[in-house]
Amino acid sequence: MQIGFLGTGGMGAAIARRLQAAGHEVHAWNRSPGALQALVTAGVT
Repeated sequence: MQIGFLGTGGMGAAIARRLQAAGHEVHAWNRSPGALQALVTAGVT
């Protein structure tokens, strides 16, 4: 399943990581690109 996330603060990032770990294709966006770096490293696009 493809899932999109808007906002990757404390809660959004944690949920996105869990969904990605469960095998879903996760795409994320955040106002500040620096907040996305850890998610991109984990495989979130």
